[in-house]
Amino acid sequence: MIKLGGSCLADADSMARSLELLEQLPTPAVAVVSALFGVTDRLLALADGGEPDGLFAQLHAQHAAVLEPLDATPREAALALLRASLAQLRRALPVRGAEARDEVLSFGERLCLHVLEARLRARGHRPHCLWGAAAGILTDESFGNAQILAPGPGGMHPRFAAGLHLVAGFVGQTQRGAITTLGRGGSDTTASFLAAQLGCPLILYKDVAGVRSADPRRISDPRPIARLQYRDALELAHYGLSSVQERALLPAMQAGIPVELRGLHGGPSTRIGSAPSSGFAISGVHAVEVLECVGPAPQVLRTLATLFARFAAEAVVPLLVSEGAGRSGSTIVLRAADGELLQIASSGSLVCTRRSDLGLVAVIGALPSDAQTPLAARISSALAGAGLRSVLLASTAAGHNLSILLERAEIEPALQVLHRELVEQE
Repeated sequence: MIKLGGSCLADADSMARSLELLEQLPTPAVAVVSALFGVTDRLLALADGGEPDGLFAQLHAQHAAVLEPLDATPREAALALLRASLAQLRRALPVRGAEARDEVLSFGERLCLHVLEARLRARGHRPHCLWGAAAGILTDESFGNAQILAPGPGGMHPRFAAGLHLVAGFVGQTQRGAITTLGRGGSDTTASFLAAQLGCPLILYKDVAGVRSADPRRISDPRPIARLQYRDALELAHYGLSSVQERALLPAMQAGIPVELRGLHGGPSTRIGSAPSSGFAISGVHAVEVLECVGPAPQVLRTLATLFARFAAEAVVPLLVSEGAGRSGSTIVLRAADGELLQIASSGSLVCTRRSDLGLVAVIGALPSDAQTPLAARISSALAGAGLRSVLLASTAAGHNLSILLERAEIEPALQVLHRELVEQE
């Protein structure tokens, strides 16, 4: 099974390469596809009341350009179907409510299926095109961020038993047939879910190859990471260093299905699975909001319950939660943009203090079991040698993420120091 993102369908060269990959797949095979590059943004503009005539002209021109290499007769037939689909989209306007908005946004992947099918048929292939319930993507009614439901009796295998299947990512349907969308990373989530149900490895094709040890905009020579353990991959996604969303990795991880990240045009790939990670990744968040609550354990726990109810309501996941000795104090770190969720008043013997002048560096990965020096000791020593002082250093229970709070001005130097210590000198 493979997934082709919108960046893999962005221009003539990328489209040609994507078609080659589809033709080379041994059957039975499933390929999940995103909308053509930029199409979802245009559909969002339509849904938000943008000027329709210009946006429809752009949508027609972009998809018609993909059909241009076809001979006259199949091209005209495909263009007629394209115009019919765009007419159906126009009838869905204006958007009133979340359900109608999802129907509009679903056209990106559905139009992509149409033009890819036409190109493949012109090459002698007969792909099966599926979306929503027909592809087994049944969801709840959380429009805009729908959750995929477990398949019913009979499972997924019969519908994918033979041939090449093109599946629209990002798009689902409810039990009553309403169209839903899966939210950010929805096409990857579609592919991960299907791979988990079918029990087959998954390859996600992206515009860049694999995962690297740091953001190349901040570290001049980040190293490729050949192998990532599931848990480390989830941590990387949480800190924005991976091109895959946390939610998209979960179905594959729960089923023990390996996921490989490949660049469309080659380059080092990254395999995500159960084997230990082959290297460290270093990520930084420049602006965080920190809340420290100290007091009697019952009051601290009640405060945490209040805060986590807020986080759940807003779908916000803390960057760090650190617990003090004896459960008498806790520290919570959020991205600065979510900082208002940490508003809490001191009361009685409970003292709550907020700080907005810090940043966070995350070291993701683990040392070999026979390492002579603990990871925390190496990090502390490297930072101290560079004259950098951490405010807090905390690790996950499994030791796969060690987070360091520092003054904001020290985040960039700390990234450089730790990348040299843990990546470049290994």
